[in-house]
Amino acid sequence: YTPQYFDEYTGIVQDLVDPATLGYDRVSFYTMSQIENVMGNTSTYQEWENNLRNNYVNTTEANLPALFDWWE
Repeated sequence: YTPQYFDEYTGIVQDLVDPATLGYDRVSFYTMSQIENVMGNTSTYQEWENNLRNNYVNTTEANLPALFDWWE
């Protein structure tokens, strides 16, 4: 099963949402609403990562740097 909205977003969004925990993708369970809410004032991957970390509590947020490094 692949949600319909994944055709509209890059792979990093899928990695932020899905429950995968392998390799660089050790980030999970951000919601589409959270992802979209922090993108408004974002022009770089670093800003996006910081906005996610600073605005939401997520048990996998310590792994955000590795995920963003992979996609950057």
